[in-house]
Amino acid sequence: MSAGMIPPCTALLGTTFLDYDLDEAWVKMGFAPKPEFANHRGSIQGGILTAMLDELFSFAAFIHYKGEYETPTIQLSTQFFKAVKVEPLTGIGRVVKAGRKVVFTEAELYNAEGALCTKASASTMLIPLDFKPDHRAQ
Repeated sequence: MSAGMIPPCTALLGTTFLDYDLDEAWVKMGFAPKPEFANHRGSIQGGILTAMLDELFSFAAFIHYKGEYETPTIQLSTQFFKAVKVEPLTGIGRVVKAGRKVVFTEAELYNAEGALCTKASASTMLIPLDFKPDHRAQ
């Protein structure tokens, strides 16, 4: 994905693409949270963490469908297991079940020590993009 195609919210979250597998439909991303993401206790606000999880499973669906669809979230459930410090995070998003109109996904976020901090499951809708990427270019 070229720099011009990266959504502003992806850049705001300090997202780095680390790895992916088209056949297994997963993506691994890093996040560099900003100090402004902290709540009054100094941990990252839950809505920001949920946005990171949304990025993970949305991009997993996006790559699974070879960039030909946008995948807005239509349902999302998040579980929080521990407070998350403002430090680099790593996450994995995956497609659980791919349909023709709806995609079922999940994602996890891990702290710098590798501990699972939060996870989400979601349904995303498939909307065809007006343009089709040239898969031959690489």
